[in-house]
Amino acid sequence: AKATESKSYLTSSNNIIVHSIHRESDELEIRFLECLGLNGVANLNLDLPVGEARITNFLGDGDKKLDGKGTYSMPIRPQQIVTLRLKVGDSVQKTKPLTDWTPFIPENKIDFFKEYDKNVKGHPPIGK
Repeated sequence: AKATESKSYLTSSNNIIVHSIHRESDELEIRFLECLGLNGVANLNLDLPVGEARITNFLGDGDKKLDGKGTYSMPIRPQQIVTLRLKVGDSVQKTKPLTDWTPFIPENKIDFFKEYDKNVKGHPPIGK
């Protein structure tokens, strides 16, 4: 098998650390922070098809729009955390919380699992 060449889809200036990247609906969220303890300019370059970009708070609220199509520069304060949201062409389904463990339990352990008491600390019950 032939090895594939690695590719960076995001590069940044040396004064920031990218903390997380994830998709939510039709947006890509990138969270980063200033790591040198200095005022400066944060630079991000994305090699992805993105649309409108805006700086938000942790909850995705806020509307400070940024100019650029994949290349962004913005002032940054010492140790500032920045949340950047970028529109992307399509949407992903909303994550559904896991509410039932049953599909992940082996057949021979289902009955034992059903004995579990949420009000008693620890699993499995002592003596089983």
